[in-house]
Amino acid sequence: MPKVLTLPKIGVNMTEATIVNWLVKEGDFVQAEQPILEAETEKATQEIPSTVSGIIAKILAKPGETVQCQQPIAVFVEQGETLPADFKPSSVPKGEADEEKEPAEKAESGGGALRAKERDDRVKISPLAKKLAMDLNLDFTLIAPSKSGGRIEREDVLAYAANTRSIEEEIPRHKQPPPEPAGKKETSDTLVPLQGMRKVIARNMLESARGTARAALFISADASKLVEYREKLNRPGKKISYNDLLVSLTASAIREFPQINSRMEGEAIRLVREINIGVAADTDHGLVVLVIRDADKKDVDAISGEFNTKLDRARQRKSLMEDVTNGTFTITNLGMYGVESFVPIINPPECAILAVGSIVRQPVVLAKSDTIAVRPVCTLTLVFDHRIIDGAPAARFLQRIKEIIENPERHIE
Repeated sequence: MPKVLTLPKIGVNMTEATIVNWLVKEGDFVQAEQPILEAETEKATQEIPSTVSGIIAKILAKPGETVQCQQPIAVFVEQGETLPADFKPSSVPKGEADEEKEPAEKAESGGGALRAKERDDRVKISPLAKKLAMDLNLDFTLIAPSKSGGRIEREDVLAYAANTRSIEEEIPRHKQPPPEPAGKKETSDTLVPLQGMRKVIARNMLESARGTARAALFISADASKLVEYREKLNRPGKKISYNDLLVSLTASAIREFPQINSRMEGEAIRLVREINIGVAADTDHGLVVLVIRDADKKDVDAISGEFNTKLDRARQRKSLMEDVTNGTFTITNLGMYGVESFVPIINPPECAILAVGSIVRQPVVLAKSDTIAVRPVCTLTLVFDHRIIDGAPAARFLQRIKEIIENPERHIE
């Protein structure tokens, strides 16, 4: 009897994943728990193990395809068994159907939100169809399945949408584009699907922009001693980066200002005990924030080694969940690109983010002698959620970071 393998749900918030690469091919024998594919989830690219044993008769999800959790991705058969020509894998494997009998959700009104009527009975609808109905702002409780007694499928939603004609502008996003008229000149535009990591970044940034009361503070710091201290720490075979130093000194400042290490939860503010510093890193496949956990308890060498290990994994698209989750404060540094200052977006659900610009030699007035000297200076920008912390304590925190940068050996272990 053929067995259908579905995409497992890894993590509470996972709803879909993009297939990156299959580690096996059709005809291969696979043991349960054996890694069989790499998939990009909301947080990282990771190996997905098989939940069944057998021979892969057919791979249903191709590389680059985005698949919903619990949707079929492969079909297995036993040794000596062949897959029937008319075999059609169900959208939901046996035993899952009862879990999807969900009551119609009642959404809040306003802003174009879907109004779903309350019903005493339960609606049978596939996850993909339900998501499509929500995207199209349709009340799926009004949609009849094409098969009597069956569940609502994606095609039923599209048919209902076309018949109502109340969402004509939305339908083209879910249909193939019409063929080009004969002789029409092709354009040079390219349409790139918003998926994978780019989709996650877009969603998180929009969530931050809409859901936080952003405020920004700027301050300049004399980086002379920071530059000297880094040169002192560097040695053959061991190179300490400015990011390594920034993680260490920021963790030291957070210990003195715990409110900056907090987040909003409903009508309350949670002060997080752990100090987990995220560092924004650029990779060939997009932005990733690598998290150094318990940064206040590690010296610079340990921070440097951990960050480089996680960066190597990220560049190979092999990040572990622990590499990119549970951050409490983020640092983003564009100094290496010559950017002197910028205003970043807070990484939700965190309270604040520190932006670091390039170190530039500038004329500076020396306070003690009242003379002018040329010094390496960097601009720091603290963007914080004003719902959680006020301007004065945020300014004191930023001022403390400036003080540590200007005297790093006193504060960095």
